[in-house]
Amino acid sequence: TTSTTTSTTTTTTTTDGPVSTAAPTLNLLDVIVEDKELSFIHLLLGRGGYYPALRDENTIHTVFAPVNSGFDILPVGTISALLRNIPQLQEFVDFHLAAGSYVPLQAGDRINTLSGHVFSVYTPNGILHVNGVRVLDVRRATNGEVVVLEFAFDMDVYEQTSTSTTTSTSTSTSMSESSSTSTSSTTSTSTSTSTST
Repeated sequence: TTSTTTSTTTTTTTTDGPVSTAAPTLNLLDVIVEDKELSFIHLLLGRGGYYPALRDENTIHTVFAPVNSGFDILPVGTISALLRNIPQLQEFVDFHLAAGSYVPLQAGDRINTLSGHVFSVYTPNGILHVNGVRVLDVRRATNGEVVVLEFAFDMDVYEQTSTSTTTSTSTSTSMSESSSTSTSSTTSTSTSTSTST
């Protein structure tokens, strides 16, 4: 006799966006790995050395994860160039990461990313947007949340100049240290480049 158990996750959608009501059992990395539509951001996180930090249960992060088709909005050649240049790749990934939890996302919230930029949250026509990009889903993890985006954030069309350079640089260095010593050094250099812009 074969016994089959089915697990169901309930998602509640509000004007501030969808938020899973199920108790989280997976860490951030596992939540991303579980969804095939997030395989490209998963690749970039791995290439940049972020896996250990996303498994770390002692820190909380928010990951803004574009679906695979959402990378098509970027200029042609952007991703191949990032894959050849790890410091620039880490700068791009830091643009999609924030320390701490920002869920539930609400209109008027401001999000400090690891790259030193500040994003605004708003709800035009009742639809949740972060930095001009529509939020498709919010998935809770044991060490943060994965905010699934319709498109990738484009640093070339960033809406607002950062005003939190010091905090972001400190957080980015801390996250990279949990990956490896060499990754930490590279990430720190990447963040310095971003915040001086």
